[in-house]
Amino acid sequence: MDIVIEKLNEIRQRPGMYLGKKSLILLAAYINGYVCRECELNNNFESRFSDFNEYVKRRFNIESGQDWLKIILFNSSTEEDAVNLFYKLLDEFFIEKAKSIDSQIREMMYTFGSSITKQECRTIKVRHFTDHGDPERFSVPHDHDVVWYPDNTFSYNPPTNYYDDVPEF
Repeated sequence: MDIVIEKLNEIRQRPGMYLGKKSLILLAAYINGYVCRECELNNNFESRFSDFNEYVKRRFNIESGQDWLKIILFNSSTEEDAVNLFYKLLDEFFIEKAKSIDSQIREMMYTFGSSITKQECRTIKVRHFTDHGDPERFSVPHDHDVVWYPDNTFSYNPPTNYYDDVPEF
């Protein structure tokens, strides 16, 4: 798993333990430090988080050189609200990214004459790193099987919760 995403999910669960308090500025500093250290250890290090800045700019229709931290802080009333907004946007970012990858794979399989149809090359399971505000119903993380319908829409089955050991995805 991507170490930056892993750390972001750990911090989501216990921000006070990692940051001292729920603060987007402290979260950004922590993650930037982690990324710098990973880059020192591995020249080819790349995180799935690296496109997040462009997503936030696009989401808020920002064309200036502002980074995700400043944009989210500007759109939040408190540091705590900013952290909540950050994680909401992070979840949306990964959902969009998953849909894009799904679409690219289906198109590639179709374009190159594979015997697999576009409908057969779909996401069948998703992992959420949030309790959706309902910790009694959802563990962090939890998985959902994806159910596809003939009109190319989908829905999620009830969650598969993990309270102890979390399997590889």
